[in-house]
Amino acid sequence: MVIKYRVRAVWMFSGVMWLVVAVLNIVVLFMSRDVDLPSFLLTLITLTIIVNLFLSLAFLSIHTIDYLRIEKGFLSVHRGFPIRRKKIKLSNVEKGRMTDGNLILYVKDQRKVELKSKSISVKEFMKLKCELSQYFSIE
Repeated sequence: MVIKYRVRAVWMFSGVMWLVVAVLNIVVLFMSRDVDLPSFLLTLITLTIIVNLFLSLAFLSIHTIDYLRIEKGFLSVHRGFPIRRKKIKLSNVEKGRMTDGNLILYVKDQRKVELKSKSISVKEFMKLKCELSQYFSIE
């Protein structure tokens, strides 16, 4: 079972805003051609453009990323770039509890893993709860 991030307006808005900032930095870079700026400043502006474009692409394409994967008795949770996915063996989960609309998994080694319901659609969240209830109880 694979669950992707849902499209959220705040993520799309953030992606567009980072794109606007990148375009403004490109304009500044072209306008500074006639002015004698130190090379480190031009390098800084160029690096800022690259970072802005990366952030824009990340926000605009987040809905294509798998937030959760359940396969072969493991739950894999996306935690964002550059952090690796968190893998949890479902047989090690003692129980699940709904808190503030989120699902908190209590793992046997005293860890808690929070699955955010805002990140996925309501329909997908219901399917997730149904799938996970086969492995442990959800309160």
